[in-house]
Amino acid sequence: NLRGWVFSFVLGCWVDGGWRFYKWGFMSNMFEFLPVRADKNAGVFENNAFLPCIFSLAQRYKRFLFDDYYCADNIGFMLELIALINRLYPHFYVVVEAESHEFMGVVYLDDWKGNKNQLHSCSITTCFEPKFRGKPVIKAGEIFLQKVFEVHKLKKIKAEVFEGNFRAKALLKKLGFVQEGLLKAETIREGKPCKTAIFGREWNSRSEDFGGE
Repeated sequence: NLRGWVFSFVLGCWVDGGWRFYKWGFMSNMFEFLPVRADKNAGVFENNAFLPCIFSLAQRYKRFLFDDYYCADNIGFMLELIALINRLYPHFYVVVEAESHEFMGVVYLDDWKGNKNQLHSCSITTCFEPKFRGKPVIKAGEIFLQKVFEVHKLKKIKAEVFEGNFRAKALLKKLGFVQEGLLKAETIREGKPCKTAIFGREWNSRSEDFGGE
């Protein structure tokens, strides 16, 4: 499974000083979240020009993001990643700077809990290019975590992180997540049993806790 620098966002657009929500995509005055789709069989593609950036990022941080059950060879790995993107559509996004349109990283939502009347929780994963780590990532997380809670009426957002991914843990804590548990021998990573840390953030506060609008 993908495990990374973890937080996530919603569907909408910042227009004339207020949030407007649409079916696909998300924009603010600082960031854009563009849904990705590359379904060759259906002949449907969306923002697929970013696929090389996604593949490059995933390859470079593979040991932080993937367990050993993902395909080891490059072609197989790319096919599995494309399958993940298509399965999660429209909740697999590329993150770009609004002004420069520069690729910053990826983010996706998965493992939804609830029913058609009430969603309860979801899991979140993202990975960013090194130059954007720090304040840009934290600012984006503060603003958009608030929005994903509000729009989807979630009670909780959770994240799973490989035990040795200290950068992801630090980011989660800065965004208000707390570690709730540690799963021993949860998967195999680099040929060895790997622990997975479970983090959660409950919606038990208001926007001021996030520093949002």
